[in-house]
Amino acid sequence: MWRSGIRSVFTSLVLESRRLPPWRGLRPFRPRRMPLNADMDSARRQNNPSIPVPPDDGLELWAPAGMPAASADGIVAWVAGSIGYILIHRPAKANSYTQAMLDAMDRARDELEANTHVRLLVFTGAGQRAFCAGADREEMAQSDYRHALDLKSHDVFARVAACPKVTLAAINGAAVGGGLELALACDLRLAVKEATFALPEPRLGILPAAGGLRWLVPLVGVARAKELILGGAVWSASQASRFHLVHRVVPRKRLWVEVEHWAVQVEARDPLALRLAKEMLNAGNTGPRNVEKIAQALLYHIKGQRSQHHTGSSS
Repeated sequence: MWRSGIRSVFTSLVLESRRLPPWRGLRPFRPRRMPLNADMDSARRQNNPSIPVPPDDGLELWAPAGMPAASADGIVAWVAGSIGYILIHRPAKANSYTQAMLDAMDRARDELEANTHVRLLVFTGAGQRAFCAGADREEMAQSDYRHALDLKSHDVFARVAACPKVTLAAINGAAVGGGLELALACDLRLAVKEATFALPEPRLGILPAAGGLRWLVPLVGVARAKELILGGAVWSASQASRFHLVHRVVPRKRLWVEVEHWAVQVEARDPLALRLAKEMLNAGNTGPRNVEKIAQALLYHIKGQRSQHHTGSSS
């Protein structure tokens, strides 16, 4: 498996090299210089003086820079400097997503991925209660929608994981079910101290098949993954950090300062080098993409057969 992954990386390198101009006249990549021990608030103002500093009390919600008004489809996307933001804006429903929202998220990611000015792609949720609570319960209650919603979330999150840009989940609250799987699809995960993490799908009669089965184990190990999925554990932010599920836990008022700190680090690195490094790191770190989809389809098939059997017996 790792050999095929390495082969795909070098294929990407060859294709990328063919699109480059001749070597003569090429300028070497020179990252913008930043003070090594500079305070990140001053560094962030140096990058974009129009961005204010978050309030010291940390009581009010501090939104990312340049956030526009909410859109009708529940997904808000915008660019601020070198950062592209995708915000799940459905706070009344704990930022749970519908099929239409997944389509909108996919389109937003596609547009930001094509934007050459964007170096870091950030996913986050509206409000302070939840990052994302997964799939919408009302749609999941309809048998016609449930399997389709599972398949769509699997494919949309797989494209997030395969994004050539660096991706980051700014986890501003609970990351549950598909919400945690979206965070797992990202390269980096920052969480506020109040965030919680859970994969309750088996309790609902389904599997965490949008990436949870595939991306969780390389991060936390089999034992911890079983604790979360089989045991129904709910982890705090400090536990998630200790178990290597998130990279850093920060106070809520420092979340966006920390996001821009990561943006500065990403900007200081060559984009092609980052892309190839990401592909190589991911090549041997995930299982076959379709295993989860097959397992979920099998579960639905067995349940459907049982339902038909009970219906026939009762008649």
